[in-house]
Amino acid sequence: MNDFSISVTDWFGAPDSESNASFGALRIDVDGRPCTEVHDAIARTTRPAIHVPTNLVAEWLLTRWWRLRWKPRPEAPGYDWMTAHSMAAIGGGHAWPPLEISGDGEFVQLSLRREDRPDVAGIRYLNDVSVDVEGADFDAAVDAFCATVEDRIALEPALTNNIRELARELRDERRDPDLARRCRWEARAGFDPGDPLDDWIEALKRLASQHGDTGIEDLLAKSADYEKLARAIDAVKQARVSVDLSAVPAAPKRRRGQRPWERGSQAAQAARKKLNLPQGPISNETLAEILGTRLPLDADPMAAPGIGGGYRADDGSSSTRVLVTSGRATSQRFYLCRLIGMASAIPAQDPLLPITDTHTALQKLGRSFGQEFLCPWNELEAFVAEDGTSEESIVRAAERYQVSELLIASTLVNHGKIDRARLERFS
Repeated sequence: MNDFSISVTDWFGAPDSESNASFGALRIDVDGRPCTEVHDAIARTTRPAIHVPTNLVAEWLLTRWWRLRWKPRPEAPGYDWMTAHSMAAIGGGHAWPPLEISGDGEFVQLSLRREDRPDVAGIRYLNDVSVDVEGADFDAAVDAFCATVEDRIALEPALTNNIRELARELRDERRDPDLARRCRWEARAGFDPGDPLDDWIEALKRLASQHGDTGIEDLLAKSADYEKLARAIDAVKQARVSVDLSAVPAAPKRRRGQRPWERGSQAAQAARKKLNLPQGPISNETLAEILGTRLPLDADPMAAPGIGGGYRADDGSSSTRVLVTSGRATSQRFYLCRLIGMASAIPAQDPLLPITDTHTALQKLGRSFGQEFLCPWNELEAFVAEDGTSEESIVRAAERYQVSELLIASTLVNHGKIDRARLERFS
């Protein structure tokens, strides 16, 4: 768990405007380490806080809260995403930290790179930050900070208290289940609350009523285009290949502080145990027997780039249609095991089991399940302890477990065995 707080350690302002009344020393901490630690070349000081109008920060957090909590970081963020997720976009002529905030639905990711040189204001941010914060802890910190700023401005009754109105609006959205669902959908699609037309929302409601809320909400992180989503779902629903998921145990319920990848790994360990799988690689024959099919499978010509998955039968059987997106054997094995992970985590009444390249909590769980199911970490750790982590060792491990070299390298990166820079050769 990471302790997260946003605080004002001192006030400096005058009571003639919201910004001046709320001007103070802003400190953002993770585990007691300040993200806001700067060297001020003009003042020739190093301090853990920045001197800014805190009402601008509160306004940014309140108006962006849904997107910060529910929109994951894409592989190549565009201007709109950066504007909504980087504090550097707050504006007003202040040297804001280039702190990126994104959410997978369960955790909030904070990312900041230390600066090598000061900006035009002489400010240089000193710390690298890359942490996951429990969503509830992020919410509590934002609420407490905004309440502090609201109370500070309220000391001057003549001032308009915009923070009070924004905070009340956000509370109302979060308390109303229907409104909260709409705001989550908008955020996942990259919209601010209230931006999309009602027709778009109604179309999504129809999709959700047919295919399940869980899958539709997850797919919105991939595309906001209703027509594209509808076509992709139809392709999955009409896929030519069916598998049997009756052997899939339900994933353990999420514990507070448990990251999606940890839950996926735990679910895969439970599945291997239930299926009485021995240690070592899972052969194509064994995987085919688990799924009631044959391997390898023929790729489906209807597969669209970026969106795949499975669709459960509505006749009470355990049959699930699966859209095969690749003809490569290693890709198919991982894809099918991700599907098993999704089936273990998504409510049984939801037929759609989406698989995308986004970084939602659900997709993280599915990828982690696939990795652990095919290549248990305790075995891979023992393998590299003996064989090393060279490129040749990664190739041998991939051949042993019949997975891609990227899967092996990613697993080693995630467990701190090799540097993330070594993944660049796969891009």
